[in-house]
Amino acid sequence: MSDSNRLKTYAALAAAPCAALGGIAAETHAAPGQVPATAQLNNSNFNSVDAFTAADIQFQAFAFYSTANSQSGGLQIAGPDRNKAGNMKFWGVETGSQNISFNATGFDKSNDGFGGWKIAGANSTSMVGTGPSGSGYLGFAVENENTDVYVAGWVNFTYDRSLGRGANGNFFTINSWAFNTGDVTTSITMPGTAASGAVPGIGGLAGLAMGAAGLRRKRQRVA
Repeated sequence: MSDSNRLKTYAALAAAPCAALGGIAAETHAAPGQVPATAQLNNSNFNSVDAFTAADIQFQAFAFYSTANSQSGGLQIAGPDRNKAGNMKFWGVETGSQNISFNATGFDKSNDGFGGWKIAGANSTSMVGTGPSGSGYLGFAVENENTDVYVAGWVNFTYDRSLGRGANGNFFTINSWAFNTGDVTTSITMPGTAASGAVPGIGGLAGLAMGAAGLRRKRQRVA
């Protein structure tokens, strides 16, 4: 399938309502294989990158670093969209699958639109794992208060908060995501894998790079 046809297919799937809940079209969205969104610090204190839009709300990956004791990163709502979104609820990495919905219990944090890790002395928190680097799933739920459309979803992430703010510093990558939209009962199941503290070393990264290059060449030959 060509890239243009693939994009048309994704667009058609995203636009097709699966059911009606309380008069609001319930839609299911998944993003397997989409380009990851990486917010990485490169000689800067803050970086954010658009990842996906749900219920007319822009979601981003972000990373912030002032000092080793003042830093954060994760998933956030873009600043201009926070005025139409109510409090956002987050569920951290779990050992079992987790039901995500606006009224689900057990959420780890609720605020005006950002969650992941935060290092700030006694107020330090992390919903992405306790190690300096890792991967896993982060669940979220929020309402667009202008339209009464709710979002329940999750992101698969990779992060490293040990790199500071120099060249190729701290990063948070949203690898893939899935979400449902509809009324307040809208829900989704977050996969049940715990965060991993392991990330590839230099050799592993080189192997991944070679594998990616080989995959690109293969795709070019197929095209």
